[in-house]
Amino acid sequence: MKTKLTIKKHRLLADLQTPVSIYLKVRDLHPQSVLLESSDYHSSENSLSYIGVEPIARFSVQGGVATMQYPDNNILVKKIENPQQFAEILDGFVRSFDVAGETDASNGFFGYTAYDAVQYFEDVKIAGSAGCNPKPVEGRGDIPEIAYVLYRFVIAINHLHNELTVIENLTEGAQSKMDELISTIENRNFPSYDFHTRGAASSSITDEQYLAMVRRGI
Repeated sequence: MKTKLTIKKHRLLADLQTPVSIYLKVRDLHPQSVLLESSDYHSSENSLSYIGVEPIARFSVQGGVATMQYPDNNILVKKIENPQQFAEILDGFVRSFDVAGETDASNGFFGYTAYDAVQYFEDVKIAGSAGCNPKPVEGRGDIPEIAYVLYRFVIAINHLHNELTVIENLTEGAQSKMDELISTIENRNFPSYDFHTRGAASSSITDEQYLAMVRRGI
């Protein structure tokens, strides 16, 4: 089943904006927003920062299981038996989106592929991993090995040209909220919060264990 997306774009000057200031404006109104900031503004290759607003679809892999969440909130779960199957599952998810409207190189899925995910691309075994060859390890974090998200809005800030592009991925039947987001971006006020600790500082390792890790690293 295909998910139809219509893309809309709008360009604005960004000479009075920074990625952090824009993120501070949208984070409370749109939970799960993300900021991917570039610190290299001296060349066109690395001059873009991105802000993803309002997740609408997600692909993740954890412990050898692929979970696909679609804009209509349907969730599909598939067990990954081998690297070839993983490639087919990922390709099928990406191809399930039928895109129309204004294309842009800054639009698409944002996320990461962790080191342990190599087992889903190559016929290798990762010690202590629960991937294609299940060997779960107690105490291992529940962070997905692969996670990619499609956002309704992508804000691409071009530092070289001091302009930003707002991209909206509209699902079928949805009303555009482009004007609302632009109004939020152009608002000169955003909330700030104090930071303070709660309770005493603690660590999962001792000072000696940390120093031993440093010595081993060296």
